[in-house]
Amino acid sequence: MTPQPEDTILEQTIKLAEAWQNRTNELLTTEEKTIHVQMKRLLLNPVDKVIMAQMIDQSFRSADPYRVADQIDYLFSKYSVPDFFL
Repeated sequence: MTPQPEDTILEQTIKLAEAWQNRTNELLTTEEKTIHVQMKRLLLNPVDKVIMAQMIDQSFRSADPYRVADQIDYLFSKYSVPDFFL
């Protein structure tokens, strides 16, 4: 089976995206690397993802910062502090 032009374009696109991602990773600052580690922990822990989704949901429900803080405190009491914050 001969490669179609679309296959060649797709392969080239994938290689280019990989090269860009590798270069981006090389240019990350220490602070950015730390954030990436935090985000990886978040993505690997299903409970943390639930807590984060609920925190985001609660933070946009009220314009009152005291109410938002109260809701976040409630979530931390219910689930504990998510690992990605530690």
